[in-house]
Amino acid sequence: MGLIQSTSKARAVARAFLGLGPFVFTIVVAGLTAIVVVLWQSPLVGPLLESPATYLLFTAALLVGELVPIPISRGGGVTDYITTGTTFTVALTITGPLSWAVGAQVLAVLVDDLRKGRPARKVLFNAGQYTLSAVAARLVWCALTDQAVLGGRVPFRPDHLGAALIAGAAFVVVNHFLVGVAVALESRQPLFKVIGEDLQFSVTTSGVLVALAPLAAFLVDASPYLLLLLLVPVVAVHASAAQAMRHESEALHDGLTGLANRELLQSRLSRLLKQAQADDDRGPGLLLADLDHFKDINDGLGHHVGDELLVELGRRLQAFGVDLAARLGGDEFAVICQGGREEMAELANHVLAALQAPVDVQGLRLQVGASVGLVVAPDDGQDVAVLLKNADIAMYEAKRDRGRVCWYRPDLDVNSVERLSLLTDLREALDQSQLSVVFQPQLELTSGRIVGAEALVRWHHPERGQVMPDAFIELAENSGLIGHVTTYVLEQSLLALSRLDRRGYPLQMSVNLSARHLSDLSLPGRVADALAAHRVEPGRLTLEVTETGILSDPVRVDEVMRQLRAMGVGIAVDDYGTGHASLSYLKRLAVDELKIDRSFVTEMNANPSDLKIVRSTIALGHELGLRIVAEGVEDQATLEQLARIGCDVAQGWLIGRPLSERQLLERLTRDAERSRRAPSGLVGPTTEET
Repeated sequence: MGLIQSTSKARAVARAFLGLGPFVFTIVVAGLTAIVVVLWQSPLVGPLLESPATYLLFTAALLVGELVPIPISRGGGVTDYITTGTTFTVALTITGPLSWAVGAQVLAVLVDDLRKGRPARKVLFNAGQYTLSAVAARLVWCALTDQAVLGGRVPFRPDHLGAALIAGAAFVVVNHFLVGVAVALESRQPLFKVIGEDLQFSVTTSGVLVALAPLAAFLVDASPYLLLLLLVPVVAVHASAAQAMRHESEALHDGLTGLANRELLQSRLSRLLKQAQADDDRGPGLLLADLDHFKDINDGLGHHVGDELLVELGRRLQAFGVDLAARLGGDEFAVICQGGREEMAELANHVLAALQAPVDVQGLRLQVGASVGLVVAPDDGQDVAVLLKNADIAMYEAKRDRGRVCWYRPDLDVNSVERLSLLTDLREALDQSQLSVVFQPQLELTSGRIVGAEALVRWHHPERGQVMPDAFIELAENSGLIGHVTTYVLEQSLLALSRLDRRGYPLQMSVNLSARHLSDLSLPGRVADALAAHRVEPGRLTLEVTETGILSDPVRVDEVMRQLRAMGVGIAVDDYGTGHASLSYLKRLAVDELKIDRSFVTEMNANPSDLKIVRSTIALGHELGLRIVAEGVEDQATLEQLARIGCDVAQGWLIGRPLSERQLLERLTRDAERSRRAPSGLVGPTTEET
């Protein structure tokens, strides 16, 4: 039984060694053999007894050098490390005995690798390759100086300087070659590519370390304690390197979140692109994410709350790779993906979930949406600038439908140029007062009178002509200009309402709010200021919101609507029936008015299903105590049918097209004159004749 167990253990050990791979296995076996031979044949105890300070100081310096490497920036946020242990290993190798050079180097490797938790195969390989490097250096040294390879200690002479430098170069070359072969085999890259990438760095840094080895050997011969003088430049190099790394880190990282900044992201992306192109691989991919409603948090709760939110979101993104996530500025983040489209799609879902998950900040539970744009090389670009541009275009497209992910498509690029041009013109339009407000009349069906109007924004471009709202409202929302547009429309509407009131025509004014603006926590204050400035009673103003807007950010929307209704401002649900979860939010929110979408009203006389929907909506609204407004009324038959089934107010081209304030005043005056001449409660005579 014992023989069987021993055989099994032997086979397990053999399998473990063979699992290292042929090359690594060869280096490990050769290295271990060399260690045994050197420690057995080369004097070890004798030199220590003759000069204990020399070998103990050498060993201590080698250990400290391995355990406390010097950080060196490779540029673009890449940090490498050099160890001063090379200096003392080479010094021990040329002065002898080889047993101390090998023993001290292997001890330092074992301590450092085990401290860092490296796997056994790497520990064994490192011990083997360092041993073989030291043996190679010793062989070169002895060939040039006629000394015994396994002999004892020989004092260093100045005329041995050239041999010492060549031996040191042999140590570095063998070490670099063995490590390069192992990396090339593991990563399946060409050997010359792997070795060539680090050759310049290795020659530069290792050359300095090798040049110090003869100095260390010479100082020890004079007095072992003179070796301590080398600590001064070593400590100085450590301090200056650490300071340089701190400065570089500050320059390449976002000061708030600690993530990489745009410059570092570009550098990392460029490096990965070159690597993928050299290997003829796909990738890397780039994800660009922009938060929705972040400006509202800053404006409504303060920048300190917004900063804490960004810090937490940055921490979440670090989970996808500390070296791959970045903050590009404001509320815009990026994450690099080293895979292709499948990996990018999976990453996008995880990032979107991480950004949209609630965040607790100073006792508040905040939640933001996010829009994500995706690109992957080489399909969507073969350089950093193009990838960033296309990712931004895709993200902008994603913002058109918040909370979703959008891949870049070439056709988006053309639209983006047009949108950017239109956006520039829109900024100028706001500055130069090119926008105007028109008013579409609303007819009360029981009295036959115009009782209200919906304010609609118009833009007459000096070159493009009339620009439809569908073309620029969404652009204003996504660019942050919607606040300026809404403020302008609100001010002009209240101004018109005030002037019409003074002429004896009190109306109810309806103003549309975008989904983005509805969650702006500062909106109620601005509405209150506008009402006070124009001396308009809050109850005369109705703010129209869409079902999509209500559901976009329920927490903030609820709070904004609560404050508006507390002021006395009316709330209308626009385009009712085209969104989702209508009954659930009608139950949750207190609104004043439902506007039935024109898609149901226009064909209600020809389509029984539409008529049933309109009739049931009116009945439901009245049960809830709401006023019902039907949009899209374009013929007399539809108007009369709405009156029969109990609709309160009608709006559409039959009632009147959008009018300027002057035209609306003329219409009201004309209707008043006609009413005085032939008073009637009938609907027909009060409708627009044109």
